[in-house]
Amino acid sequence: MAQEIRIRLAYISACLAVVACVVAPATAMAQTAQAIQDRCLTCHIPFRNEELALTHLKAARAPAIQAGDITCERCHGKNNDAHRADEDGLTAPEKMYAKDKIAAMCAECHPKHSDTVSAADLQAQVCTDCHGNHRMKVRIRVWDKETGKLLQWK
Repeated sequence: MAQEIRIRLAYISACLAVVACVVAPATAMAQTAQAIQDRCLTCHIPFRNEELALTHLKAARAPAIQAGDITCERCHGKNNDAHRADEDGLTAPEKMYAKDKIAAMCAECHPKHSDTVSAADLQAQVCTDCHGNHRMKVRIRVWDKETGKLLQWK
């Protein structure tokens, strides 16, 4: 009887170890995703509760998606240390999208749109017209979205 209990305890311990190996890294990666978002949201405060940012970060925590994959960096680039460190805001983020490039960028992860939207509507609108409000309401810096060149500084 004692031998059977030891075997069962060893089995339970092994199962718990496997669960810990799976859960702990996923939790750490989700925390990393939140840390990445927080670095950006320190200055971009209006996006802290913005639908698009929240939806994508929440998806990064989903088990089916590699955590940390859908943060600000996924769309705006990973090499933004100079942008984050620039207190005057004169350094552009690594990636920005002109209105005519937004749909193509979103289609990299979302290749199909709902059938309720006509082709004409898709030509006239971009994803962020309906999904979130992912634009700065007040811009004190305006960059060329293709080159990153500073065009306007108020």
